[in-house]
Amino acid sequence: APRSGISAYSIRHTFQDLLRQQGADERIQAVLMGHTYDKRAEYGEPLLYEKYNVISKFAFDIKK
Repeated sequence: APRSGISAYSIRHTFQDLLRQQGADERIQAVLMGHTYDKRAEYGEPLLYEKYNVISKFAFDIKK
């Protein structure tokens, strides 16, 4: 049964914490969180492998 007090909001904050703990730079954190990144003008978006390198450090292995 779902625990009381768990919400999409708390899941997003946990995801943000995990990104930061894994050393993801602010731009990748912003993109993965769905935020805009406006600290400085950079063109394009982080590459897929850059995103994967961060998320794979804490993702669950669902193949088992």
